[in-house]
Amino acid sequence: MKIPLYLKISLRYLLSIKSNLLSFMTVISVVGITLGVAALIVTLSVMSGFMFGLKSKLLETAPHIMILKAEDKFYINEDIVNTLKRFPEVVDYEPFVYTQGILSKDSQVLPVYVRGIDPEKDLKFMNIKDKLILGEYNPSENCVVLRKDLAVMLSATRSDQLN
Repeated sequence: MKIPLYLKISLRYLLSIKSNLLSFMTVISVVGITLGVAALIVTLSVMSGFMFGLKSKLLETAPHIMILKAEDKFYINEDIVNTLKRFPEVVDYEPFVYTQGILSKDSQVLPVYVRGIDPEKDLKFMNIKDKLILGEYNPSENCVVLRKDLAVMLSATRSDQLN
């Protein structure tokens, strides 16, 4: 059986008993490479888990695809619905109003993105009702749902008047 050259050289240095220094250096290099590879595997695993968590949190509240019109109003007609239904990956669609605005409370003024949704379809998609920290979600009323970070920045609580 013919042993490859790289294996012959590595075994020769690994099993060398002529010099204690060479043997010590071999052990140190093997341990160093092992620790380096282990650290790399752990780092990649942590980053992969972080990316998965980040993607799932982002896609939980944001649509995967948004079809926007540059001017005027956008109406969903049958052609668009039929085109969407042709793709088996598309489970459903939800029309919503998406615009920019300014929200203020007392002396705090913040720029915001406003998304007006259909409350009945929301129960199927984003399910805001289960994610509420404070207050109730009543789709029959005209209400505003704020993200936690925005509510903290405005010091807003339930039943506060926002402009």
